[in-house]
Amino acid sequence: MSDLPPPAQSLRTALSVHALIAVAILVVVAVSGGGAAKALGIAALYFVLVGGWSWFRIWRGSRKQRTSSSAEEHR
Repeated sequence: MSDLPPPAQSLRTALSVHALIAVAILVVVAVSGGGAAKALGIAALYFVLVGGWSWFRIWRGSRKQRTSSSAEEHR
């Protein structure tokens, strides 16, 4: 097990929130009578982009923590 604290926001939590927002986009378009195919594409694109960004931010944060903790061990 790692001695590092868990990230403040887990990837699963971030993806769940963004999935709910993508579904909200679809609901708004359905209620307003918009095109379902275009809305599905936009919601999917949104989810992929923000999901990738969330993964990158969490990965980069954990990488920084590992780097700083290993630098402190070498002192």
